[in-house]
Amino acid sequence: MALYRVTFTFLDSVEGTTSRAYEGEFALNSAAVTAASDLQDAIVAISDSAVIKRELTEVTNITATPAANSRVFERVAAQVYLIGNKKYAINLPSPKAAIMSGNSLDPSAATWTAFTSKFVSGVGWTLSDGELLDASLGTNGTIGGKRVFVRSGSTNLPA
Repeated sequence: MALYRVTFTFLDSVEGTTSRAYEGEFALNSAAVTAASDLQDAIVAISDSAVIKRELTEVTNITATPAANSRVFERVAAQVYLIGNKKYAINLPSPKAAIMSGNSLDPSAATWTAFTSKFVSGVGWTLSDGELLDASLGTNGTIGGKRVFVRSGSTNLPA
């Protein structure tokens, strides 16, 4: 049995949105799709809000060990160009030293260009609302970036 998560996005009459997620275990992907559709029908029957989006994902727990001294509150904030000369911000936690030059992103770093190449035309992944990086601008549209520190999310501080 695989664990699936379905997330429904709701829209109200004054353009407000909210989301709710539910999990379930199903033997087959087709059973999860059917169950998500059935759950959506049950929700629509009890809510005046419109269900405007349904996301169904198979949850996969990955066994991995973080690198020594990695911190999710330390991020690389990169500016990139999308097709149509629009700017977009990519933020990723715990940047590896291989993509940084001091506190600046090295847009020509091999692992950075390998990552950004996943978001160009013909590959399948998109950013934001289905947008693609402008690969014609070299380094897959990366303008630049820097190391930033943020305070958000949960922490596991000693008691």
